[in-house]
Amino acid sequence: MEKIKGEDKNLVITDQLADGTKYTLTIYGKDVKEAADFNTAIQKTSKYEKEIQMLAPEPDIFVLEQEGEYPGEVLVQIETKKQMECIYSSAMMKKHRRQFMCKK
Repeated sequence: MEKIKGEDKNLVITDQLADGTKYTLTIYGKDVKEAADFNTAIQKTSKYEKEIQMLAPEPDIFVLEQEGEYPGEVLVQIETKKQMECIYSSAMMKKHRRQFMCKK
């Protein structure tokens, strides 16, 4: 993170969930506020799953496991087999451990 902080470079992290779902996190160096480690893991379960299902039947749920602030803005890209509309809210992310949902 220190190598890209303030630079016109990206840090790209790719990983996959236990079910094989691939995802990428991208951080642009000029957006890095603090060169600190962060958790890149994502879960597909949430303690708010029932509430989310009331808003979107058969949703794909993704929960970023990072606690606290990220070192800067993070672009999250997740491969899915569904054509989806994603709902992302910074207020929801702060209140509910950085969650967002996607639906068909």
